[in-house]
Amino acid sequence: MKKNLNKKIISLVAIFTVSFFIFSHNAFAIDEELEGYGLGGIPQELNMNVLNEAPGPNEEVSISIENYSINLYTSQISWYKNNILVEKGVGKKSFSFSVGELGTSDTITVIVLTKDGKQFIKSKTFVPAEVDLIWESNSYTPPIYKGKTITPYRAVVKLVAIPNFINQDGSKINDDELMYVWKKDWKIINGSQGIGKNVLYFDMAKDFRDGVLSVEVSTTDNSVRAKTSVRINESSPKIIFYENDPLLGIIFEKALDQNLDLLKEEITISAQPFFFSKDDIKNDKLIYKWKLNSKLLNDVVGDFITLKKGEDKGTANLSLNIQDKNRVMQSATNVLNINFDDDRASLFNF
Repeated sequence: MKKNLNKKIISLVAIFTVSFFIFSHNAFAIDEELEGYGLGGIPQELNMNVLNEAPGPNEEVSISIENYSINLYTSQISWYKNNILVEKGVGKKSFSFSVGELGTSDTITVIVLTKDGKQFIKSKTFVPAEVDLIWESNSYTPPIYKGKTITPYRAVVKLVAIPNFINQDGSKINDDELMYVWKKDWKIINGSQGIGKNVLYFDMAKDFRDGVLSVEVSTTDNSVRAKTSVRINESSPKIIFYENDPLLGIIFEKALDQNLDLLKEEITISAQPFFFSKDDIKNDKLIYKWKLNSKLLNDVVGDFITLKKGEDKGTANLSLNIQDKNRVMQSATNVLNINFDDDRASLFNF
């Protein structure tokens, strides 16, 4: 009885051992067969990591590859540019090249050959394009001002994207056929993206900090892309005083010095609100507060004041504060020190 039982146990162990060997052998064969495959037996493609995916003409592009299912460091890696072998080597995971002029294209192909003979291929085409970005703030400057307006706090900024996309036949792709995506600090601005949206009006009041505004432009199939950006810094507006001559008008050619000698019987001073928001000036949202020696002049309203000689002598301090009611962070103050020399002038009355 015991002998029969032992024989049965020995037979079961033998059967289990043979089955385990067969299963292990088959599993090892399956592992070999699935090398380079992911979950479910799906092939793991090479990943191309590209630095400067939207190059301008003649710019450099850097590419690196990765695949976690094979050992790239022991694989033979070949890089082709437009079907011409450019570089080759074991473990050569990265490659750099320069694109051509506008209207050209370059196809980069990488072929990976593993030590056990498996092959992986990946290609990507690069078409250079460019986009210029011009911008202006909706802030006030006098008519003869030749500089660029600065952006006051909480102003509206207008940005215009000017793309230069050239087909390989030399024809230019129409601006209104391209896709535009506008971003603030690399986050898409709601409602800003779309075909032909090459103009953006951005209200800085919606974001209480300086930042980078950028635009990405592409063809509808995303085969050609370009992007650019600009940093917009908010600044304080200014008040600059000019003489308003009865015959010549406002003399914008020469701003009044901080120290003013009153030599005429009468002078009218115009206060120009540099870089305040134009729409608020137009809608009478600016509050003007004139002071003489710290005393508020309630009877002086608006952006000009007339000074007349009087009998008193000495100096006086004339100041103006302008406050935007609509955008409270837009404000400015300027001061004029009025000098009255005994031989040339005397104090004035208003």
